[in-house]
Amino acid sequence: CSGCAHIKSSATRYGAVVLKTISVRDAATALGITNRAVLYRREKGQLKGQLIKNDHGVPEYRIYPNKEIIEGLKRIGSPL
Repeated sequence: CSGCAHIKSSATRYGAVVLKTISVRDAATALGITNRAVLYRREKGQLKGQLIKNDHGVPEYRIYPNKEIIEGLKRIGSPL
């Protein structure tokens, strides 16, 4: 990854935690909804994410996985 813009370090009272983001497509697959529905959830504040530029310079959203997304990823057997 160029510059690793999709990995964010966050400090908590328990120590530093590295939060890895996933693509909107991966989040949608894990939740069983459309890509657009993931973006609507982000706009409403139900999901956290950030807008970054990918390797081709195109802006795209990256989503921080919540408990629901992590469970969905495990259910579909994703290596993320």
